[in-house]
Amino acid sequence: MVGGALFETMYEIGNNKKSAHADIIFAIANSASMKSSDPEFVRIDAMNEIVATQKSDFQYAVYTFGGEIKMLREMGPVTETIEKLDVLVDGGTPIVSTLETIQDDIEKGDLKIRSNAKIVLLTDGYATDNGFIFHTAINRLLKYFAGKGITINTVGLGQ
Repeated sequence: MVGGALFETMYEIGNNKKSAHADIIFAIANSASMKSSDPEFVRIDAMNEIVATQKSDFQYAVYTFGGEIKMLREMGPVTETIEKLDVLVDGGTPIVSTLETIQDDIEKGDLKIRSNAKIVLLTDGYATDNGFIFHTAINRLLKYFAGKGITINTVGLGQ
């Protein structure tokens, strides 16, 4: 299942002319459930495979989220890869807070993106910080990113 989702994402990223020159912001889940969903960190291999298919002018950034939200790699060229992430795997799946962090970093200038940027979420769960009934927080963020021309893709991992 992970392989199918990975190849579909790679196909969409690699074959869409608008996306071919897009910066990608990878947001990688490190919630407690990832210990069983992806104990061997296949999600990092997936990210590196996507990165390996890109042109030399491609840039990407990496965030992780779980018990804490962290930018592990500033936006930079494809020539700088991440082999292994030494991160604490715990906590929930704060997708809303992660997107808010990315938004804040863009607004503050800490995350510099060019046009046609994409966010690729690699996660095994739903947003644990989106509220029980009303999803106004995520909807506000989706409007923000759509207004900036930033698309969000999600690759589901595990069961």
